[in-house]
Amino acid sequence: MPYSQIVGDLPFSEVVENGGFLGGQAMRSDAAEGSYVVRIDQVVPAEHGGASAVHFTFTSESFSAASRRFEGGSSRLVGWYHTHLFAASRMGLSTTDVTLHLGTFRRPWQVASLVSLTRSERRLRTYA
Repeated sequence: MPYSQIVGDLPFSEVVENGGFLGGQAMRSDAAEGSYVVRIDQVVPAEHGGASAVHFTFTSESFSAASRRFEGGSSRLVGWYHTHLFAASRMGLSTTDVTLHLGTFRRPWQVASLVSLTRSERRLRTYA
């Protein structure tokens, strides 16, 4: 369901970037030491974010609202997503995106998802 939400159902702007939070579970993997399996089962659009055509900002109010959504449930914050308003190419997360991820989403199992938007397609990529 989260995949279909992101690539088909969520209403994304064609003018400014959108973003939000990913909820789910993270479990240690037996495949390699320090590796995790992350199951995403909830997509929560950010409230109170700031946006432009090339930038999305989470605010403290965004995090507070997301915390309330995850509080007491079986899902916890496993990552975040945002859109780019151009076709996916070899470019992935921008330097700004990587800085945000490493500085804010510090758990080793938290992921970043990028949705590249064009008029005909939504391409989802997720990074660990």
